[in-house]
Amino acid sequence: SNEILQEIGTKKYFDVIIAGSDQPWNPECISTMGYYFYLDWVSPDVKKYAYAVSYGKDYFPASSEEIKKIKAILQQYTAISVRESSGIKISQELFNVNVQQCLDPTLLLDNENYNKIITDKKIRDKYICKFFLDNNPTKQNIVESIAHETNLKIIDNNPVIPHNKFQKFMYQPKSISAWLRNIRDAQYVITDSFHGTVFSILFHKQFICINNKKRGSARFESLLTSLDLLYCLQKEDKLNTNNIAAILNKTINYDIIESKLSNMRTASEI
Repeated sequence: SNEILQEIGTKKYFDVIIAGSDQPWNPECISTMGYYFYLDWVSPDVKKYAYAVSYGKDYFPASSEEIKKIKAILQQYTAISVRESSGIKISQELFNVNVQQCLDPTLLLDNENYNKIITDKKIRDKYICKFFLDNNPTKQNIVESIAHETNLKIIDNNPVIPHNKFQKFMYQPKSISAWLRNIRDAQYVITDSFHGTVFSILFHKQFICINNKKRGSARFESLLTSLDLLYCLQKEDKLNTNNIAAILNKTINYDIIESKLSNMRTASEI
């Protein structure tokens, strides 16, 4: 409750409280969560930091009163970093706070760190891993067409959530190990997810990301631009088998990508 948060958000319990990462400052959260993720419940004598937070979009659709409230809160922070380059502009122009850009926390680790928690055996058959947060016939048809052209099987890294009693009885949730393994060992990854994209990069996959307008494209564009991989991001209404196949078959030089990530990790850890 708000009362409990205000009680524990004091010097008695904490010296520092950190907000982040992902989208805790998405303005759409305000209607249901108030300003909790902005740390409005934290006492002024407790230091506040934010690491790689995202506003979710490249603009900030909020009322003048909401912006005024957030501005007052953020100006109490000791330091703030944002995940997307667009977050720098929002922070400076709307809230008058200086920020730096840092990597999403998942990218602070290399693939060897994630390999340590993969216990599932490698799948023998070659396959395409699809991971869609918002599946639809267009996306599904593209995956099936590529699978047919390449003679590959399809593994769904986001199976349908069960609804009826029988589905719930038979449903076996995918483990973190299996989810990571399915991306790591795939021939290709086709996704509309930011973190599906992140782990495709971490595991050095040939991949394509379908622009997810519903959830915002700023995070995709910011990350992929910084790694010179923006061509891997495609608009859904421009999808066709030929251009998808061309992108998937364009070899990514991951030595260059890892060099860029290494520099970005160093900057993010300072």
